Amino acid sequence: MTGIEDFPGLIDVQVFVNPETSEVDGIFAFNFLGLCVRSEGDWEPVLRSETNIDELSSDDIYVLDWSIDDIPISEADPDDDEEHPLLEAYDNDTITLDLVKKYCRPIQDSK
Repeated sequence: MTGIEDFPGLIDVQVFVNPETSEVDGIFAFNFLGLCVRSEGDWEPVLRSETNIDELSSDDIYVLDWSIDDIPISEADPDDDEEHPLLEAYDNDTITLDLVKKYCRPIQDSK
């Protein structure tokens, strides 16, 4: 079986990090249906105009690399609703730049 890493571009989770404070300003998912924002532990579909994503254009942007520390779908428990560690950290307000760099690849980095 295959995992999400076998379908690049199907869902891109992007993390926006303030380059001055190193704090995560937001996490967005881009997929074939549109844009979603991470809010209260879930993905909420939104219109771009309903977000602050354009205001974050000077942020460093990272994309989640699903192949890092990911459990292959063939080994995953279908009843397990556990989130990716990066998303779990964001939901619990414990996300750090080091964690972002561990699980993501930079796509726009000011450094």
